[in-house]
Amino acid sequence: MDSPVPATLARAPARPQARAGEEACADTRQDAPAEAEPPPRRPAAFYSSVFAQIEEIGWKQLVSATGDGVSCLTFRVVDEPGRMHLLEITLPMGYPESPPSISADVPYLPKIHWSKNSRLKDVICQFQAHLKILQEFWNTMDEIDKVLWIVDPTKPSYAMSHRRIALGDDCYILLQVDARKPNSLPECRFLGTDGKLDQLIINWRKNRKKWDTKKKFHENLAAVLDFALPSPPSVGDKAKDDEQADCGICYAKHLPVVLASLIRQMTNSVPTAGVRRTTCVRTPAAAEPSIPCA
Repeated sequence: MDSPVPATLARAPARPQARAGEEACADTRQDAPAEAEPPPRRPAAFYSSVFAQIEEIGWKQLVSATGDGVSCLTFRVVDEPGRMHLLEITLPMGYPESPPSISADVPYLPKIHWSKNSRLKDVICQFQAHLKILQEFWNTMDEIDKVLWIVDPTKPSYAMSHRRIALGDDCYILLQVDARKPNSLPECRFLGTDGKLDQLIINWRKNRKKWDTKKKFHENLAAVLDFALPSPPSVGDKAKDDEQADCGICYAKHLPVVLASLIRQMTNSVPTAGVRRTTCVRTPAAAEPSIPCA
């Protein structure tokens, strides 16, 4: 099916006042919400078991622990090329009989296989295996970002599989790459003025069956569009800007204490799979010890 091509781009009644102080107090007590029941407590054996499982993984890999101290654990996981990932593991009240849930900045999550004898280490190992599967996708996206003129997103996360690419003359192509088959023909949408896009749309419809999964992504795209794709402008300047641009956590080190605290709060307010960060996400992670899965 051809991808769509856009032509162009009663107020509530007031409550009667109390006529006496005693009546007002009675109303207040009546309307006061019931006290919330305290959350159920976990047995002491639960904590000792979780601590032992964290020890198996390595305390250095634990980034944060929230909830009642161990209900939500965030671990640092490094893949083979050295990319650092944060894996959030949430332990339900029925743990370990009930399986944990996970969250991470990846295009799709793996299905965790769990049994009564499984441990947190098994979750980490299954996530590491999932990262190996995603390497082809990330390599493809890295190639796209390096070779083509990417307009959006300017700072893509590991989970993002879309790119808006400039074609010149205020024309763009919005691509959605299949994370499971990154070298396959992507979904696309053309953005811009009809007169300038007409020939590109005709070429896409005519040539898309010629997409060859053995070729590089940008070579396929240029061949299908029958169009010389523009390179990123001012590549040298962009690299220089990237070197000078620190994340908010790094920048906060040079600010007064109060302002630095505010910057950190703002940085952590950005959605990143529910993970709060206290260290720079750009810090090289290649030296991190691997987690044995044998």
